[in-house]
Amino acid sequence: MATSEPSSHWEQIGRCDTDPTGRPHIIELPESGWGALIAWLAPPDQVLRFPDNQEHHTKVRTVAATDESQWRERRSQTEQDALDEDVDSYLHDAVAPPRPRGYRWFLRLPSDLDDDAFWARINSALNQAVPAPTHPMRIAKVVRHVLDAIYGVT
Repeated sequence: MATSEPSSHWEQIGRCDTDPTGRPHIIELPESGWGALIAWLAPPDQVLRFPDNQEHHTKVRTVAATDESQWRERRSQTEQDALDEDVDSYLHDAVAPPRPRGYRWFLRLPSDLDDDAFWARINSALNQAVPAPTHPMRIAKVVRHVLDAIYGVT
């Protein structure tokens, strides 16, 4: 799955000075093993990273079933560390190195593809694969073919 220099792939991914959220043809990848796998498999010049900010991540806490008992709070560092460990574990199972921590990850889509069409292509390929891929390494093979087709990689 990896390129000839595994760690260099992450190093080749450009860093943004400004948040790319909302830019045309750029989607934010999920903060999960799934999103990290796509960032790893896509051509590095199509992936962007932007420094993460803990204040960006919030969760809703509820004490009772009324709206008055709900509040938002930031994700703790312990929660972030656990999430990063889960992502690294998924990447390891897909035979990819851990991603650098402390970033939000974005993918630049071709102009003829929007967010919905991109995910539809990925999901369709996974649904049509026989046997159905369930292990991250097998999922990575299917996703690699889709991304290669989208970006014209031969």
